[in-house]
Amino acid sequence: MNILKLIKDNNQDNVIDIAKTTAIVWNEIDNIIKDDFNLLGTAINSVTEKSKANQEEFLSKNINTKLKDYIFDLVEFYGKLHFFPNEPVLSKFTQLGLKKSELKFFIHINEIIDAINAVNKSESVRLKYNSTLKLLATHFKLKIINTMQLHLNMSGSKKSGTIYNEAHNALFDFYRRQDYYQKVGSSPNDEFSIEMRRILSSVEIYGEPAEVSRKKMLLNAQGKTEKDILRELLNECTFHKCSESEFYITLFAFFKLIMPDSALLSEDEFYENDFSSSYNADYKRYKYLKLKSIIKSTSI
Repeated sequence: MNILKLIKDNNQDNVIDIAKTTAIVWNEIDNIIKDDFNLLGTAINSVTEKSKANQEEFLSKNINTKLKDYIFDLVEFYGKLHFFPNEPVLSKFTQLGLKKSELKFFIHINEIIDAINAVNKSESVRLKYNSTLKLLATHFKLKIINTMQLHLNMSGSKKSGTIYNEAHNALFDFYRRQDYYQKVGSSPNDEFSIEMRRILSSVEIYGEPAEVSRKKMLLNAQGKTEKDILRELLNECTFHKCSESEFYITLFAFFKLIMPDSALLSEDEFYENDFSSSYNADYKRYKYLKLKSIIKSTSI
């Protein structure tokens, strides 16, 4: 939420002292963030205890990779443990056939909290703790599901150089069948279609155009959460009182951490890279334009 823009938009009659009002509002926002942080401890203790139990179950479970349904165990435990990586857990995933590059979504929750803390120490950007972590849980699970499908070569189609996993293909086929039945004035009543309608109705946003919703769902099925979940994170979990460029620059390190598949460059990598000239050899300019191009948020 752009606080400065909100205050200016509500000051059409020029009766508000913008600087004074901004300071008052920002102080209230800091109090909200402090309260949010104080609630975080209880939530972290709860998920940490659950993680310990999940880790014990995972490390003791005999997972037979020769059975077709072993992928469900991998998805389940990867999804439960990705906030709490340690050597025994990572070692077992490696033994089960996963490559190091496929384990990149194991990011410790403390590392994420430290990154949020760094944002909240800035002069003009604030990031909520609890709602951010909830959205990140969904973000990572979608990434993990896609990673596991590609790990098993569950990629039924390829178009314009892009490999689409089976989840994407099943959803695409469902939409295509739905369009056909609507044209003939009917509705598919098979078990899969009924369940898909139930799932989609629970996640689609009320009043959102169907075409927009479809694009989001297809991207999420492919593990591409940047245009939906991460955009929602920007819109719903942030406050700022600065320019768009400063906003993205301040959040860059946080997003670099939570998007290990995005190839966002560190400062050293940027200057070593041949295309640094495209950004006038300006790392701040790169951070702003690169992150904006990935998220393409239009309503922050």
